[in-house]
Amino acid sequence: MKKRVIRSAIPVYLCALTWILFGMLLPMYKLSSILLAAGASVAVWLIAGRFFPGRVVEEEEKPDSGDEEVNRQILEGRANLKTLKDSAAAIKDEGVTAPLSRMIEAGDRIFKALEKNPRDSQQIRKFMNYYLPTSVKLLEHYRTLSAAGAGVNVQKSMDSIKSSLTMISEAFEKQLDRLYADDQLDINAEISALESMMAADGLTEDLVMKRVAAGK
Repeated sequence: MKKRVIRSAIPVYLCALTWILFGMLLPMYKLSSILLAAGASVAVWLIAGRFFPGRVVEEEEKPDSGDEEVNRQILEGRANLKTLKDSAAAIKDEGVTAPLSRMIEAGDRIFKALEKNPRDSQQIRKFMNYYLPTSVKLLEHYRTLSAAGAGVNVQKSMDSIKSSLTMISEAFEKQLDRLYADDQLDINAEISALESMMAADGLTEDLVMKRVAAGK
């Protein structure tokens, strides 16, 4: 997320009003009147800017994976996560919002990982096409049911959705962990290669001796 300030138009309107008022009260064909109006309008703009600073909005940064199709998937996924965030903000039940927060965090990290490694797009296809949108639908059903009022069937349906959220959040986290499985293999391979090179150069024996001496 990046933040952008949308400035208020009120200071501009007040500056324009200042010119109009001075035009009604002073002979604006004189340089002194023009300078006086200009100075007053600047003062009005500065003061109004403090009282009406505008508002800060958050904008999604466009993904830059280098693959347009993957960028489209990330944007679509973020839109679904946005819907989950809206649900989390609207629902007051901790039993729902806690697993929802885990799902949202895992989803954010999944899309960040995908942006860095677009080749993993096939690995999360089912997550994108089924798990995430189905989760969104379940939360929409929950909000609809919660607004429907009391009732045995309504409560049973809400409880069913609520009980499934922990399982879904764990599935999201496992999906995230799988994206780093290849990284773990690469790290292990690099460590093994490093240890082999150090052993070939006779360096590891010295390290072992130092560790033994330090242990004593």
